[in-house]
Amino acid sequence: YALMKDEGEYLGWPSGNTYCRHYFQMAEFPADNICLSGKSTDPLFQATTYTMTDNLQNVGTLWMLGYKIIYMANTLIEKMDESNADDKQILGEAYFVRALMHLNLVTLYAKPYSYGRSNLGVPLRTASLSTETKRNSVGEVYDQIVADLQKASILMGASRGNAGYPSKDAALGLL
Repeated sequence: YALMKDEGEYLGWPSGNTYCRHYFQMAEFPADNICLSGKSTDPLFQATTYTMTDNLQNVGTLWMLGYKIIYMANTLIEKMDESNADDKQILGEAYFVRALMHLNLVTLYAKPYSYGRSNLGVPLRTASLSTETKRNSVGEVYDQIVADLQKASILMGASRGNAGYPSKDAALGLL
């Protein structure tokens, strides 16, 4: 969860590198859901002006942090015991987070699902020690997202403490 909200250094760029910040910039700003009143050197400016290149801070940071979060979720999934009642909620949350990250990445870095399941998607990561990096199809990515959310909804119960953590209802809602 810390990787979603805490600042992380990426390629020496200054502070402000958070997954949530960059996801919001890339998902909402190009959709004309905001109004920028002046020019800025912040990467949010490029998003509002539809300037998306692979060397922009928000594009690279979001990709890097998304896959770091997926790596951490995979590590939890591999280390925790599904038969242990104490592990079930956390394990379900890990499946939920992995699904959410893949969904965010495929939404931003691939053609929409409605354009065809066979289009190139993003690399799927379902193990912490992946040796191959290839872009899976959009259909394969969505199939994995559905499988992860179904597994998460089985493992999770009610919310863990507050609205800041995924729950069974959240998994079913995203599904």
